[in-house]
Amino acid sequence: MESAAKPPSPRASARLLIIIPALAIISLLTFSPLFHAQFSDWDDKANLPGNPAMMQRNLRGLEYLWTHPYLQLYIPLTYTVWWPLVISQPPGDTLNPAPFHAANVLTHTAAVLIAFAILRLIIPNDWAAASGALLFAIHPLQVEAIGWTAH
Repeated sequence: MESAAKPPSPRASARLLIIIPALAIISLLTFSPLFHAQFSDWDDKANLPGNPAMMQRNLRGLEYLWTHPYLQLYIPLTYTVWWPLVISQPPGDTLNPAPFHAANVLTHTAAVLIAFAILRLIIPNDWAAASGALLFAIHPLQVEAIGWTAH
């Protein structure tokens, strides 16, 4: 017979009320300079403002991206995530990179909290799990994946 999971102790709950917001705030603050960054010259500009199907700003353009590769790259799910960020901006030839960078930073912050939850399952110490998640949150190797929009 399986035993029911015990509810967290008041101390554990208090720890989580400190750790979870702290991880989120540290992650957001670490990458907050990206909120003012431009698109990279590597392929951000080609995949977003330079992509004619994306810049159609309608379902026909999105459908095209699901049925055809663009620049020898087939990433329809990524384009589908970007599409609302594109159509939410005023029509024109330029796109504001801030929403794309904000989406990347917020996604990374969510991944940090998921990493913490996974580490808590593996490591029986909340502070140790938080340390691992913090390392994931602020490690310099994360910069490319978060700052390079089309990556």
